[in-house]
Amino acid sequence: MPPIIWCASRGESASAIAARVGLDGVTVRKRIRRFNVERLDLKKPVSLGRRPTYTPEQTATVIASALTKPQTLGLPFAAWTWDRLAAYLHEHKGIATQRSGIDEILLHEGLRWRK
Repeated sequence: MPPIIWCASRGESASAIAARVGLDGVTVRKRIRRFNVERLDLKKPVSLGRRPTYTPEQTATVIASALTKPQTLGLPFAAWTWDRLAAYLHEHKGIATQRSGIDEILLHEGLRWRK
């Protein structure tokens, strides 16, 4: 539970909450009012936006590509970088992903980028 709402639920005044969290009383009152109007569900995780979803086939392709030496695919370099792998996946496999998407897939599968 956010500290402002938690403190308000315990009966603390807006000015006391403001002093505790380092905000002004007007901001604290606005946040409490917004909470009361929107009836936010504090037990539900906050979504920061839609995450890209990859099909099992796309995930397998990303993993297989990352584990394959680029030279065996006819590429002119000996090791992958994040950018090279992302470009390869987009150009040759039709998977548009960013470096963070590749990292997410590999970590989910228990793989780590080289140290």
